[in-house]
Amino acid sequence: MTETASTLDVTRRRSARRVPVALMLIALSVAVAALRLAPSPVRAVTGAVTIKDFRYTPPETRVKVGDAVTWSNMEAKKQSHTVIQDDGAFSSDGNRKNDPDAEIKPGSSYTIVFDKDNATYPYHCRLHAYMKGKVIVGKGSPPGAAPPPPSTEEPEPDPTPQVGPQLPPWFPPLPGKSLPVRTGRVVANAQPAAAQPPYEPTELPQGVSGPGTLGDGTRLARYTTDKDGVKEFHLRMAPVTWTTSPGNTQTAYAFNGTIPGPVIRVNEGDRLRIVVTNALPVPTSVHWHGMILPNDQDGVPGITQPLIQPGGVYTYTWTAVATGTHWYHTHTSGKDEGLGLYGPLEIVPHQGDFPADRDYRVMIGDTNLGLVLNGREFPYTYPLKAKVGERVHIRLIDTGDQVHPIHLHGFPFQLVARDGIRLAVPEWMDTTLIGTGQTLDLIWQPMSPGNWLLHCHIFAHSHDESGMIGLVTALEVAPADGPVPGVPQLPALPTPKAVPDYGAPPVTLPPSGTTLLPSLPAAAVQPQSGGLLGGNENAVLIGVGLLLAFRLGGRFGNPRRGR
Repeated sequence: MTETASTLDVTRRRSARRVPVALMLIALSVAVAALRLAPSPVRAVTGAVTIKDFRYTPPETRVKVGDAVTWSNMEAKKQSHTVIQDDGAFSSDGNRKNDPDAEIKPGSSYTIVFDKDNATYPYHCRLHAYMKGKVIVGKGSPPGAAPPPPSTEEPEPDPTPQVGPQLPPWFPPLPGKSLPVRTGRVVANAQPAAAQPPYEPTELPQGVSGPGTLGDGTRLARYTTDKDGVKEFHLRMAPVTWTTSPGNTQTAYAFNGTIPGPVIRVNEGDRLRIVVTNALPVPTSVHWHGMILPNDQDGVPGITQPLIQPGGVYTYTWTAVATGTHWYHTHTSGKDEGLGLYGPLEIVPHQGDFPADRDYRVMIGDTNLGLVLNGREFPYTYPLKAKVGERVHIRLIDTGDQVHPIHLHGFPFQLVARDGIRLAVPEWMDTTLIGTGQTLDLIWQPMSPGNWLLHCHIFAHSHDESGMIGLVTALEVAPADGPVPGVPQLPALPTPKAVPDYGAPPVTLPPSGTTLLPSLPAAAVQPQSGGLLGGNENAVLIGVGLLLAFRLGGRFGNPRRGR
């Protein structure tokens, strides 16, 4: 009995422990079933808009609330774009107008999440107003409805700090690194960010007209002279909207609103005071390339001077000593220089400049603005005008990252100076190689009228399937007003006679019974050599004899052993 009671107690205790376990398993099964039967949440999808060939594709994108839309710049060239909502709900540049760092560059993208249902968002490109698109969320805004309110989210931090580093990075980004992806969010009850006032250039736009223009897309820098005889120049570095060719507009950086910057042209020995104002969103400096001056005026931030911060002013003072063709440019980054921060600097020596009837400067760019001459790409470069017999002085300046073989059609030119230093003996050529940072002075005297090309002879820099592009301009040479001393009068070529079609000449057969060969004197038909070997019989016989003597001498003079 005792053993039986103990067994029953153990059984009861085991059963009591199994009940909670069973209840837990039942609850777990019910929970799993409920989860399986519950509807799955809908994942947010991303609408894709491609920016290419100066259009948004597709122009209309439909999404649901909570979905995202990504705009990707797929332009082949270095063409930036923006995505600006017409009513201020969102903007890819954070309303930072004229800031290249805020634009959507090729290979980069911009993403927005739409949290307001039943809304319509028309948008455009700030740089190319004709580019338009639309995002429709849900059913879209009903006809006549007020536009959706702008974003309440705080603007993103500016990727370009107003107070920059003391020195730019020594090394460029590693190849293969993707460009940053900027993101944002559109929600209700927002206030638009304060828009930056548009920049008004201090010079005439694009530098093509007005007093002081030089016929090549540049203009002279203005200056004043104080009581001590010091010439004072003012340079303002600021963003501009720049067009290198129709349909190719972007935010650039410029001195006094022009690319290249104004031509600083002074005399040897002039004392200069150059006041630089930085209206850029980035720190900067100015280097006077090729000048001989005090070290603290050389314009290298962190080494010879502090950075000129945005909104700051810096004054350079030095005396013009190094004569010839030189240039000035920012010395903080290749990107800032490639966006247009460069200009000609010409120091006229005491004995005078090279005598010339025309004086042009051509600054080569091959980075951020594309392949440009004086800020434009062909066929929208500035033609250089001349007349037959005139001496044309061309100042070549390579501001870019590449070496360029520059070829001039029509007649050879003389290379008379390199980096502002006159050559002891000028060199005649029709193609010259210019390295990055170099300046070359050419003298060209056209001999006949016409449109003669000046271009880089790297085909990728001057040609594509449509024809001439990029680093090309034309020298438009008009006829001379009269005879020019030293220039030969080139007569017009005579009109060539008509060339008969190629074919076998007609053959006139002799009368029947006669030979086809004409009758010639006996002496005429004898071999002129006097033999079948063309007159060389004696030489052949002598050679055969020497060969036999050599063979026989080798056989009997040195008999082989064992024979």
